[in-house]
Amino acid sequence: MSYLKKWLFSAISYIAWLSSAWIDKSRPKTVGFVNPTGAIHVKWKILLFSLILTLILGSAGFNLFIHSQMAIAATSTPAPADEISFTPSPDGHWTAVVNSTAGSLDLQGPDGQTVAVFPAGSTVNTITWSPDSRYLLVAQTHWNFNEPEGTGVAVTGPIEIWQVELKDSGPDQPARLYQSPTPLEDGPQQIVFGHWSPDSRYVLFWEGILSASILSDGLPLSVIEVNNGQVSPVAEIALTNPRYQSWSPDGSRLAVTAGGYRSAQVDKWLVIWDAATGKSTTVISRTEQIPGIVAWSPTGDTIAYAAVPATETGPEWADLMTFDNPAIAGRRIYLLDPATGESRRLNEAAAFQDGPLWSNDGTILYYGQHEDDQLVLMATDPATGQTEAVPNAAIPLPEFIGYYGQWEQDFLLEYRFQEWKPGCP
Repeated sequence: MSYLKKWLFSAISYIAWLSSAWIDKSRPKTVGFVNPTGAIHVKWKILLFSLILTLILGSAGFNLFIHSQMAIAATSTPAPADEISFTPSPDGHWTAVVNSTAGSLDLQGPDGQTVAVFPAGSTVNTITWSPDSRYLLVAQTHWNFNEPEGTGVAVTGPIEIWQVELKDSGPDQPARLYQSPTPLEDGPQQIVFGHWSPDSRYVLFWEGILSASILSDGLPLSVIEVNNGQVSPVAEIALTNPRYQSWSPDGSRLAVTAGGYRSAQVDKWLVIWDAATGKSTTVISRTEQIPGIVAWSPTGDTIAYAAVPATETGPEWADLMTFDNPAIAGRRIYLLDPATGESRRLNEAAAFQDGPLWSNDGTILYYGQHEDDQLVLMATDPATGQTEAVPNAAIPLPEFIGYYGQWEQDFLLEYRFQEWKPGCP
């Protein structure tokens, strides 16, 4: 009699379980049940097997089977994946593999060989290749993130820049180029690499306290010479927007829009840094214009830049990012002669202009211009003044020009891939 009761109990348990399984009808010919690990789908063959097992072994067998299936389905939570980046050298010969989670750097060659440059625990954070692929610069942060996550960062040493020279025989041992003089008690610092000079002699870098907000408002900008580690200050503060810096084609000078705060409408000025003197000279003051994107011509004799007259902007227009902002609507393209410091308007168009970019031969200047309800890619020959809209290169006018007024429409310039010029059919 006791056996019959056990069998009836098992049958009732099975029917109850099977009934609950019917709740999940998301898959045909499948039933499911929920356990602490999540939803598990069980095939009809398994159900049939469980019924037979119940009839033979009673409730104990049924429960044993169910728990075994739950154990099989249970999986451990996978560990977070490491953040790994792969950055090939410009010539494609080597690939820098940075594991920012482990803080390591490896170099992979074309034949599959791997050279460990900085082992795990080296706190490698970011790298940059020289244009000629001869040098790899590495930022070593000496950060240690406290546990639990989000409780701060400990600093074990000053932030540094290391140089790895690539030769025919392979990479040399890393050599330290720069060590920050910032006291450790000032907290963790960050380094952001910028543009290299075309001759691979210099590279820009920003350095300052580790903070995303402060980074958005700009950091001190310097140039480091990779042959000897000599550092020259360029601007006391400058935004990390890569379109706000442009090298001369011979790498002897650098044009930079300097000034802090993330807005493109206030507190900016244009300087030229000279490699021969290591000094910066202001060529457009903040009381004259508020410059932004800058582009040095491949011919070397002209700098194009976007700016708004200082009289058309002010603190009240700093944060509005729409074309209703007169400090944005008043932006135009200007041309600067770096030899004389004289500047002039590109043309007399009564419309917003921004994002100047030269053709490869330096004869044509491309830029975006507000026309009706569109943003149109224009092409101008500065020598003749001839200007035309590039065919099929327009987008609906965006609601916002970009982050705090900084131009973010460079994709429009992709339409110039064939370097269309005014007068072309």
